[in-house]
Formats: sequence, C-alpha cells, structure tokens
Amino acid sequence: MHSIAYDEIHDEFVVPQQFGQAILTFRGGADGEEVPVRVIQGSLTQLRNPDRLAIDPVHNEIFVPQGNAVLVFPREAKGNVAPIRVLKGPDTQLGASALAVDPVHDLLIVGGNVRGRGSRLLIFNRTDEGNVKPKGVIGGPNSGLTQISGPFAVYPPKNAIVVSVRGSSSESNEMSSDECFVGVWSTQDNGDVPPRWTIARLKAKFLGSVKRKHFMFHQNCHSRTLFQITMGLVMLVAVAEAPAQLGSRETKEWIQNLDRPERIAGLKIDKVLPLLKLKPGDKVADIGAGAGAFSLPFAKEVAPSGKVYAVDIDAGLLDYIAQKAKKENIANIQTVKGEFSDPKLPTRDVDLAFFHDVLHHIENRQAYLKALASYIKPTGRIALIEMNRDDPKTPHRNNPDMLLSKDEVRNWMAAAGFYPEEEFDVFGSPKWFIIYTRH
Repeated sequence: MHSIAYDEIHDEFVVPQQFGQAILTFRGGADGEEVPVRVIQGSLTQLRNPDRLAIDPVHNEIFVPQGNAVLVFPREAKGNVAPIRVLKGPDTQLGASALAVDPVHDLLIVGGNVRGRGSRLLIFNRTDEGNVKPKGVIGGPNSGLTQISGPFAVYPPKNAIVVSVRGSSSESNEMSSDECFVGVWSTQDNGDVPPRWTIARLKAKFLGSVKRKHFMFHQNCHSRTLFQITMGLVMLVAVAEAPAQLGSRETKEWIQNLDRPERIAGLKIDKVLPLLKLKPGDKVADIGAGAGAFSLPFAKEVAPSGKVYAVDIDAGLLDYIAQKAKKENIANIQTVKGEFSDPKLPTRDVDLAFFHDVLHHIENRQAYLKALASYIKPTGRIALIEMNRDDPKTPHRNNPDMLLSKDEVRNWMAAAGFYPEEEFDVFGSPKWFIIYTRH
C-alpha cells in the first residue's frame, strides 16, 4: 500500500489493496480488525495491483491510476462493478503512477512516466474519458521532472500542483540528492516549464522565506521522506504571504462606508428578510456582520427566545454593534470575534448562517465554509448574497481575486456538505442570492 485517502465530508478512509486487487473503504473511526464498509473487487473492476488512488468527495468519485489508464468509480460503489469512466488510449499519453483531483476547477492531474518521453504531469478535465488528449502537459529538461516519486497533491485555492521528484539515477536506493526536489507548478502551466518554486538539498527557495537548513534531504531520497516534505509544502503554499482578508480597511473607515444611507438602501433588507423565513427561537450567525445592518433586524425576527451571533474579525466593529443594540434595547445579540479561517461560534446548532457581500473578502473560502458547517445543525441553512462577477459595473472588476462565480461557490459549498436549495432575484444583475442546505 502506497496511498491512502481521507474523505472528510463523509468521514471515510479509502485504501488500495494490491494483493487483493481491491479498493477498501473504512469508516473514519475504524479501529482494530474492523471490516471495511465497502469493497470494490472482481473481474469487472479492471483493477490490477492498485497501489495509489485519489478521492473527490465533492463529486463522490474515486480515481485509480492503472499504468496506461485511469479508472473512475462512484464513491459508494461496492462489489464486482465496472468503472463509470475509463481514461485510456494512445492520445492520453498515460503512464499513470499517481494522480490528484482538483474538484474546484474540475481538473484531473496525472503523473508518471510517458513511454519514450520521461516523466510528465498530464492535466485533464475531471470528467474526461476514453482516448482524449490532455489539456496540458508539463515535462521536459527545464521542468526537472526526471522521476515522479509517488503521491503528489493539488491545492485548488492557488492552482498549485505540488510534486516530489526523486532524480534520475539508476540506483533505486541511493539517488543523487542534488537531483531530488519538491516542486510547485500551476495547473495552468503547459510545456517544458520549470517549477514556480522548489525545495532541494543545495537550494531552498520558497517565496524567499524558507531557510535551506529546514529542508535538508538525506543522501537517500526515499519516497516517504519526499512525500512528507511534499505535504509540508502544501501547507506552506496555503499560508505563505497570503492575506487572510481581502480588501481590508481600518475600523473607522469601515463604519463610515457600511453605514452610508445609500448602501443601507441597496441592501434591500425589507426584501431579503422575509425570504429567510426566520422564526422566534432561531439561532442566526451573521458572518462578517460589519456595522450590524442585518444583525439588528435578525434579532427582532427571532426574539424573544432566539439569538443572533454577530461575527466579525474586527473588534471595533463588534463594539459598534453592541453599542447600537444597547441603544435599541436589543438583548439577544451576542458579538463573536471570529478568525480568518473559522467563525468560532459558541454553539453548534445554528439554524441560519448569513453572508452578504462577505465571502469574497475571505482568502480561503472553501476551508472557511467547511469550518462554518461544523456549527450548523443538520437542518440548518447557509444564505449567501454575492456580487455578480459578470456584471460590468461590479465594484471589484479590477480585482479578480474578489470576484466569485456561482460554480466556484457551488463546489466550495458541496465540499462542506451544502447544496443550492433556492435562488432569489432580489438585486437584478449586480448580485445573486442563493440559500444552501444539506441534502
């Protein structure tokens, strides 16, 4: 066994079993000699000594590399079942030894040795099947992809492919450490291109901030060592020099901007509120509450027994909301100092989490939504109002990092276990308004 995948949405481990020609799925809390909950095995599966795999928990699929083919099974498949898709044929250029799935951008990245061409990273659409050409091929002398050592990773928020490379020596155990490295490419790269960043024994360059001594390789470039460093680099890619909040301002400036009469009118609170169908006793999380434009009306809707959690990362804004609530004799608002990656709510039975022009300010949206989901009750909902990226007058048209598409958000929500339930036309072209629920 050279691979194991954890599905955090469904809390399951998926493991390839070479000698049994099988794919085993265990529950997340499995212990001891517990039997798998599902086994894919038999002649129809086309499995031959599977030793690596990847899982896409958003689209509920398992991907298995098989040399000159990639087999795709439904996550819940069991028994002697045929794959639902097979990627195979001379045009694919496959020599698959490992792969990774980007469910956000619907990409499949396959690594391995392409006969007569050395190691390559092949980029396909996630749903490709049959004899199709890859949409991108990374490889060649400049890439340094001499031998991909094993499992690699994709980090969708930054379109990053993180790969461990073992070197080209014919010695299987003692490879030249000068040729061993971990490299980062973009999913948009194509051709004989060098990695965007690398970490190696004799040089360590990662955004100018990682010291060589922290990433010294042993003379023996063992794949386990490379894999551990690859996973470490994935975490570094995720945090290195990335602003935690996009478009941030000073508190005083935020209050002046958020409380403008023309902005309050544009929120259309009187039209949004009835569509949320709040009732007394509900618990509401107002994410990115700002100056409290929605928090106070929410509190009145769920009174007397309900509660509103006004969440923000700015303590000054939270103080401002508390002052406004006190002036209006509203006692059922609790301010919550959230974090960049977690709302830090004090309860896990929230009925509604509400975003209005907020999600685009969060750097790692998918991780934040996953954290948020843990605070929402099984029947709870997420309401999201966002700017329409296709509207020519959108305020952030010159800052693409702050423009979100419905498809992107749908994938992030799905990764958190939520799916579109209702869509409302309240704002016309400038904004869209969707409520998501667990199915």
